[in-house]
Amino acid sequence: MVFSHLRQFIMTHTFVNEQFLFNQRRFMNNRRNLKRAATALVAIFLLIGMCWYFCDSSSHRQDGRNANNGLESCPNLPSTTVKPVNNSTDPCPAGSTGLTGSTGATGTAGTTGLIGATGATGLIGLTGLTGSAGTAETTGLTGATGATGTPGSTGLIGLTGLTGTAGTAGTAGTTGLTGEVGTTGAVGATGPIGSIGLTGATGTTGLTGATGATGAVGATGPIGLTGATGSASGAMTVGTQAGDDANPPILNLSLRAFEFVSGTWILPDAPNGTLIYLVLGTSGLSQSIHIHVDHLRVIDHGDATILINQNIDPFVYSGTIGPTSLVTAFFNSGAWSFSTGTIRAD
Repeated sequence: MVFSHLRQFIMTHTFVNEQFLFNQRRFMNNRRNLKRAATALVAIFLLIGMCWYFCDSSSHRQDGRNANNGLESCPNLPSTTVKPVNNSTDPCPAGSTGLTGSTGATGTAGTTGLIGATGATGLIGLTGLTGSAGTAETTGLTGATGATGTPGSTGLIGLTGLTGTAGTAGTAGTTGLTGEVGTTGAVGATGPIGSIGLTGATGTTGLTGATGATGAVGATGPIGLTGATGSASGAMTVGTQAGDDANPPILNLSLRAFEFVSGTWILPDAPNGTLIYLVLGTSGLSQSIHIHVDHLRVIDHGDATILINQNIDPFVYSGTIGPTSLVTAFFNSGAWSFSTGTIRAD
């Protein structure tokens, strides 16, 4: 599209230039024709003047010969001076050159002729040889301004110019009045249910709750069948589990007698009627032997009381020599009863 407009613009511009050159050439031709006509008129006037001059002089000479009896008078000499007509030498000297006459007034400019129709553009001729520079002529008077021609057709739209620099930002206008609150729009449709989120991290383990109150002692169960009578020579097997203060072991109640040297043990609950024997070892340390009892029956101000998770030192140590190196424990009605020992506060 742009190339089409550009091509049309070039063709229009070329046509205007050719029209201008054509009018200029026609103006120059008319000027040259006027100069030639003026030159021809001057030549005609000069010829007419010369003919008049020579004819008039011939008539005067003939009249002079008749008046002077064959002698011709010289108009530029005294009247007494005459010369023979037949003398070949002209005795009359040439007169001095007369003063140059004043320049005639410039004629009025003729009316501008109508512009002829534009002829078809001729073929461009071969470039002629450069002529010799002519003599400069006097510049003629400026002719009258010609009539304004009819406006030409509107030219093609030129290419878009470059974008100008951005102007400075205008000052902020005053805040307009707040419009009225519009009516509440209809409630939109319920969106699809979102996907289930990722499982959260496992929370930290809560603190251990306080120990519940000791439950009521259950009813005594029925007396079991009497076991077979053992042989008189049968001896009990004595357990020798090593104690550990950090990780106390649980006493194996399949045995009935246990030997203690040093450390801590756990005594769990047992069936009603269970009897065990706690024996101080040969190298045992009474102050270093501790039993952790799940349920321990004690006498508190004359009343029987069951303590939960209670520590007891079974072998009494008083700083003197004592015979108590064997302690019995019997489980009945949900608690252990010791024959002797010291309750520990920790």
